[in-house]
Amino acid sequence: RQQTKCSFFALFFNNSRGMRSCEDDELRTEWLVDNVALGLLTSVAGAFVALTTMAYARRTMGELRRGFFVASSGFSLGGSAIFCQHVIGMEALRLTRCDGDIVETRYYDGTIVVVSLVAAVLCTAMAMHIVMPAEDDLQNSSSSSSSSTWAAAAAAAKKKPRG
Repeated sequence: RQQTKCSFFALFFNNSRGMRSCEDDELRTEWLVDNVALGLLTSVAGAFVALTTMAYARRTMGELRRGFFVASSGFSLGGSAIFCQHVIGMEALRLTRCDGDIVETRYYDGTIVVVSLVAAVLCTAMAMHIVMPAEDDLQNSSSSSSSSTWAAAAAAAKKKPRG
């Protein structure tokens, strides 16, 4: 058995402390801090762009323009914030053997990568469309609900005897 020292992130994520014994078939995980920071930055920037774009989409008149903003918001959030963060995170992971050799076993199937990118973009675009309706939809629903609320309150006030 060989004594190995784990990286900071391996200490944090694996709950190992300092030096520990290493089995011959065991793999150690290490995280490249610069890639982790880049993934976090990419995710935050993509989310900011997506939410800013949806703010424009809410105020835009016309279904075609709104559809463009919703699609670009889905691409920003799904493509940048989700997909790129996962790819950068996969690149941040380093697997090493006990002897210190880095295990390079990454294989990206192009079809699966494209399908997962398209799925992330479409799902986030649909979610943004559902969660953030247009302002005119909000005004129509709030005015009808508020007018019915005021009508109900006025009717209840008329029925209540004063005394």
